[in-house]
Amino acid sequence: TTTTTTTTTTTTTTTTTPIVAGSTKVVIGSVALVVNAAKEDLEQPEKRAALEGVAKGALATTYKVDEDEVTITSLALVATRRLQTGRRLSSTRLDIGFEIVSADVEEPTEKEAKAVFQGAVTAGLQELDDPDLNALTPQVEDFQAA
Repeated sequence: TTTTTTTTTTTTTTTTTPIVAGSTKVVIGSVALVVNAAKEDLEQPEKRAALEGVAKGALATTYKVDEDEVTITSLALVATRRLQTGRRLSSTRLDIGFEIVSADVEEPTEKEAKAVFQGAVTAGLQELDDPDLNALTPQVEDFQAA
């Protein structure tokens, strides 16, 4: 009687690519985004957190980086008014400060950044499980980055 024992050893090697000084790009910027909702309706912590998450995702999309490379440095809600068919309606401007640290950042032109960011915010709002936020119509007023 012959007994054969087979032992299989699996070795997993993880390589981490060190980020060499000078190869990392830092983009610091701000976006002003106006939405059709009153400031007090957006100040609830869960709505504010959802808006910040959408902004972070939209910035990652705009710069073609991972979301974890995007930091929202500030998010201020400013009450504003907008004119629609002769009536002044409540709206809110989100002043968003951000920083992106990545080895591979694509820097779009201001016009491209506005368009991509607005599209990504619109899509992000639609994915939320919140009818109030789904109904928002975002409009990028200003987009600056350096």
